[in-house]
Amino acid sequence: MEGSVLQRANCKKATLRETTLQQADLKEAGLASADLTRANLTQADLTKANIEDARLNEAQLVRAQLHEAKAARASFSSATLTEAELEGVDLQDADFRDANLARAVLRVADLKNADLRRANFEGADLQGSYLRGADLQGASFKEANLHAADLQGSNLQGADLSGADLSGADLREATCTRAQLDQARNANPEGIQDLSTSDSSTGNNAT
Repeated sequence: MEGSVLQRANCKKATLRETTLQQADLKEAGLASADLTRANLTQADLTKANIEDARLNEAQLVRAQLHEAKAARASFSSATLTEAELEGVDLQDADFRDANLARAVLRVADLKNADLRRANFEGADLQGSYLRGADLQGASFKEANLHAADLQGSNLQGADLSGADLSGADLREATCTRAQLDQARNANPEGIQDLSTSDSSTGNNAT
């Protein structure tokens, strides 16, 4: 099914495990509750698609396009989304445990209450993203752009934010126990709970 055109296709609850959908056109497709475990969606176009409650565990979504997709409660556990485009995506309550989102674009994405434990966001663009109440324990945000991100009440225990841009980010009531903030730019510690960090987490650029 590589390169298939499935625009506006209704595949709700479909079983597509390990299916090759590389470079497929899935714009506005209905994939709610579909099983896409270990599917290959490399460079697929899922713009405005509905993948709410879908299972994409261990799926390949390298450089996939998901602009304005609906993905609330979708599971991306251990999926690869490097350089994927997720700008403006609804990802509330989504599961990204152990997922790789290095250099992905998640500007103004809604990740409220999402499970992002141990996820890799190195070099990712999360400017203006909504991460209120998200679980970010052990996640890596090295050199990530978190400018104006809403991290109120998020759990950043053991997270690595070294070199991240935190200018304008809202960290009120966030828990940052053992978080690494060395060389983080423009971090504002006001309102952060449990700001006890690792030995090297107080770089000169964190203010």
